[in-house]
Amino acid sequence: MTLAMDMLEYVEENKDVWFAQGRAEGEAKGKAAERLALVTSMLSRGYTMEQISDILGIIPEEVQTLAVKAKSMQ
Repeated sequence: MTLAMDMLEYVEENKDVWFAQGRAEGEAKGKAAERLALVTSMLSRGYTMEQISDILGIIPEEVQTLAVKAKSMQ
């Protein structure tokens, strides 16, 4: 086999894994963006950090991190 044929075979054998990884990364980024939007919206409506943590089921430190990120984006 030539190098090109070996490469094509390698790509063919691994493409499903790569697509699955890309899909998982995309879903994770989407969830993070959604969580940031929710925290931003809830803060603007006057929810406390503790309320947001309880409602979204995330630790207060993550709420704080998202709040800082949201503030830096304004």
